[in-house]
Amino acid sequence: MTAQYEGMRAAQETYLSVRNTLGTARDATIAIQSEYQNRVLGLRDQVIARLGADSDEVAPLGLKKKSERKASARVGKPAA
Repeated sequence: MTAQYEGMRAAQETYLSVRNTLGTARDATIAIQSEYQNRVLGLRDQVIARLGADSDEVAPLGLKKKSERKASARVGKPAA
């Protein structure tokens, strides 16, 4: 009975150790992904600030040129 108890305790300790390691790895992954996303957003802002919103260099970043955006249509008041 004591051998089974010791085996159970060892398995529980192994499980907790792996769980804690996984949590640490998850937190590190999230932090790196967040840093990468912030750098990409900063790059987009920097390209727009340096070259302008209507330059050809904004298209490869997944943005539309300012001149290619569709102007919003104004809706008049309905006739009474």
